[in-house]
Amino acid sequence: EEILQKGTLEEDYGGRGAAIASSIFAGMLIGGIVTGAYGDRLGRRPTLLAGLFLNATSGIAASMAQTAVIMCGCRFFAGLGIGAVLSSLITLASELSPSKHRGWYITIVGGFWTLGSVFIALLAFILFGRNNYSWRIFVLIAASPTLLGGILVYSFVPESPRYLALHGRYQDAVNVANHVAESMGYSGEKLTISEIRDHYGHLTEEKNYLIQKNDNAMKKIRDLYGKNLLLHTTLPLQIVWFAMSFGSGLCTWITKLFEEIGLSDIYLQSLY
Repeated sequence: EEILQKGTLEEDYGGRGAAIASSIFAGMLIGGIVTGAYGDRLGRRPTLLAGLFLNATSGIAASMAQTAVIMCGCRFFAGLGIGAVLSSLITLASELSPSKHRGWYITIVGGFWTLGSVFIALLAFILFGRNNYSWRIFVLIAASPTLLGGILVYSFVPESPRYLALHGRYQDAVNVANHVAESMGYSGEKLTISEIRDHYGHLTEEKNYLIQKNDNAMKKIRDLYGKNLLLHTTLPLQIVWFAMSFGSGLCTWITKLFEEIGLSDIYLQSLY
């Protein structure tokens, strides 16, 4: 309420709150579309790192925001970071995972989204439900796991060997694949450059293949809304994501709703 009420009329209070709450979703939409379309040019790992550090720095900046406009900007850029993470994280995880256990590893990765939601609810309960800390402390702490995640990815997570192979970086692809295999206890024969070239050479050697692939990125987005994909693929998936996002948007206001209907210990209720 500190920045919502600062220098504004009472009737603007709700509008500012709605703008702050929705700005992160606008950033997610734009970030997801842009990085999803051009992620092959940037790389899985750089896209993921950019999203993590952008989200973390935006969260830290938001903890120091003095006006609603600055807060909206910080949350918008945080949303851009989330969009970049969503478009690259699952792809990178799937391409680094062994095919036999890929579904299990992807499930674990996706499950941490829910774990993060529980962490935020627990943090709010501790800081506000049982203490009286500033919201700035809450926002600063909430940005810390993303910053830590960025550092861990930078330190331990390699680029996708499949991405490297598709871009003709055979030696790098071999090095990453062998390193991942050794880290999982594999002690057999190592992958060789010739094997990588046999599998991916026909793609990387096609004239202007990668250039054409990037140039057609926006066309692929338009194709999603064409008659071949719209009804049986694009629309159903968007309805699912809309429902999930609706729930996330509701959670943004859940403590205020609990307060309006007179519930006691609203942060404990949010945790449940």
